[in-house]
Amino acid sequence: MNISSTEDFYASPKIVKNAKFMLYTGLIGFCIVTLLSLTFSEDFGPVFLPMISAIIMGSFQNSWVKSPLVSVHNDYIEMKLAPLASKLLIPKNEITDIAFLPKKIVIQRQNNRKINIPLSAFEKEIQTQLKDKLNAITPPAVQSIA
Repeated sequence: MNISSTEDFYASPKIVKNAKFMLYTGLIGFCIVTLLSLTFSEDFGPVFLPMISAIIMGSFQNSWVKSPLVSVHNDYIEMKLAPLASKLLIPKNEITDIAFLPKKIVIQRQNNRKINIPLSAFEKEIQTQLKDKLNAITPPAVQSIA
């Protein structure tokens, strides 16, 4: 019987705080642009572009903050490291090496593509848990930097 186990790794509160700050700053900027546009323009058209972009960026930012940056599943690793980045699925059988560097984790795939995971996005405790989880799936023939 194959029991599915997933471990999720979320962004540090500092990253979440900065993302929310950027979102609120953008919304305040949108309000200022809207007020200036309504004050000095007879046409309501210029207001729609900042309004639409604020709504789209706000929804991306909000969903990114609430979702895990890295999820380690039984058969693959799932990553979404930035709000507008696409979700990256890496099957474990495609991983040839995982290097644990001081500031990042580098995952080497069979097609010679390297994926960098910045450790600064996670708290120290989460960094250790992520390293342990990824170290458990490192191919045994390959030695990684500690």
